Amino acid sequence: MPKRRRRLALVSLAVAAGLGLFAWLEPALAATACPICYGFERLDDDVYIDRHATDTQRDSARAIAATARQRIRAFYGRQESDPRLFLCTTHDCYDGFGGGSRGMAILDVVLVLAPLGFNAVIATHELSHIELHRRLGRIDTMRRAIPQWFDEGVAAMVSQDPRYPPAASDTECADAAQGALPAARAAWIHDVNHDALYAKAARRVGCWMANRGGPKAVTNLIEQVAAGTRFEDAWR
Repeated sequence: MPKRRRRLALVSLAVAAGLGLFAWLEPALAATACPICYGFERLDDDVYIDRHATDTQRDSARAIAATARQRIRAFYGRQESDPRLFLCTTHDCYDGFGGGSRGMAILDVVLVLAPLGFNAVIATHELSHIELHRRLGRIDTMRRAIPQWFDEGVAAMVSQDPRYPPAASDTECADAAQGALPAARAAWIHDVNHDALYAKAARRVGCWMANRGGPKAVTNLIEQVAAGTRFEDAWR
């Protein structure tokens, strides 16, 4: 085989191996390039569902996506992110992505929902993470500029999660403000008291918002942090 052809063959093999490794490591990102390769069918713009879905599930998926996007726009003023949504109706579909129990967001590119997360609350919660990090931009790529408890608290508020109602009194707000909450994502994920963490983070953020003009306080804080202000200073 001539050297040139041998070189091209080696390059082709390297590219194929690289693409295979990428698809294995980040199937959610690979699925955005070829949804049909991962068993998904297109429903609407940037909304996909696994091919085993029933007509009723397809209708539900459209409603979930529409409601989640409307809540993002209502809270943030507009939606700057534009991720693809992949909705799994079976555990086999979702297990291939290796995500959490209800859903997973990859960067600001893709959101995958598990059967347990097949509802507007979880979809909105995950979309809030994507929207917040898109607005933070490059500074968040370089470092985690926002503590995880704030990110999760905001997402709970945006999603209107009924499991974590806002504080009903000044006493509850005072309680929510006390004590440390995990700032690092890894610490948040590995804490065994998830429900208590989410409830406290949601109340802490909700009380802070109530004293600072509502959702606009969140977008103002994000703008400040994106411009280089420390979170702790913007939060005060």
